[in-house]
Amino acid sequence: VFILGCALHFSEIFYLNKHFGIFLAHDFVFGTFFMGVGMALVALSNHVVLRVRAFVMISKMTVGIYAVHMVFVELLRPLDAVLHNPFWEVGFVGIVLLLSFIVTSILSKFKLTRRISV
Repeated sequence: VFILGCALHFSEIFYLNKHFGIFLAHDFVFGTFFMGVGMALVALSNHVVLRVRAFVMISKMTVGIYAVHMVFVELLRPLDAVLHNPFWEVGFVGIVLLLSFIVTSILSKFKLTRRISV
């Protein structure tokens, strides 16, 4: 399901760019739904490869990380426009994840924000 969604996702983006001249960087198109469903099915499969202690630690903060990550994506976007390097592309994802994890960890320490971050 994930692979089908991924193929559909990129096919849609290619089609939109080729026929309508729409910018290639799309966050959500129809195929994105199937990519998400496919990843959810993988996560729910409870396969032995996925039983990593770090995943267990992060799993409780998934909603908080998801809610906070766009703040860091937008804050780092000016750097993204300047740095055109493959290392930055990978580092960008890592930095956003790390900063989102740190902020969510901090928010989970306060009674008022614990319910929404953990």
